[in-house]
Amino acid sequence: MPTRHQLKVNLMSFDAILHIIKSEMGLSPESIGVETIERIVERRMKFVGEISMVTYCQLVKNSADEKQALFNEVSVPETWFFRDHEPFKVLSAYIKKLDLGGRPLNILSIPCSTGEEPY
Repeated sequence: MPTRHQLKVNLMSFDAILHIIKSEMGLSPESIGVETIERIVERRMKFVGEISMVTYCQLVKNSADEKQALFNEVSVPETWFFRDHEPFKVLSAYIKKLDLGGRPLNILSIPCSTGEEPY
């Protein structure tokens, strides 16, 4: 059974992983749930053969490949948003109400997982 100190160190390492996800990926862990991320991290740890949260955290920090593998599993490849016309109606109505003072409006379109929605 882990000691209180080991649990604290593991928690600090997991918090560091959450910080990496938020700061480098731009994903708020709360948006998909910390418990979900914890399960994903545990799955990645088993996959790479790490038994310690501390050593896995170091692997994520030092290996671009493992960091990317973690990011790939944390991101949810859903494409349903672009198939629903209602969000675009709401967005259009919202934009029409904006007073941009003649400035252009830039909109970032995030790529989808399967390439079906290029816009």
